[in-house]
Amino acid sequence: MSRNLGRTNCDYCDDALRLEEAARPITREDAGAYFEEYEGMLVAAASCPSCGAEYLAWVDARQCASFGTDFGQGPEKCGFFDLSYRSAFNDEPGERDRPKRRVRVRVVRECTAPYDGAPVAQT
Repeated sequence: MSRNLGRTNCDYCDDALRLEEAARPITREDAGAYFEEYEGMLVAAASCPSCGAEYLAWVDARQCASFGTDFGQGPEKCGFFDLSYRSAFNDEPGERDRPKRRVRVRVVRECTAPYDGAPVAQT
């Protein structure tokens, strides 16, 4: 089991997330039993505006006790480089982390070449 999701968008609906607070040092309440390993990492509460899922955004891990200077060189364009579920500090959500709303995702398919009469593969 991993602490991080390895992504920066919503795990449920793939929407962009919003930070709910400024970056701050991770707390024992955030990391639980893993606090000593992640002490020094900067995090921020984040959520999905579409479905309401809750995350802990990993903003900067350069001062993280167990990772040194090679892990997480700073935020991407969205302001963070990875996520974990907020209440679980894990890659599996706690009950509070799950979406609050249903999201209907519409898939848009574009034609990139003229139809040649051959059967169309379903993707």
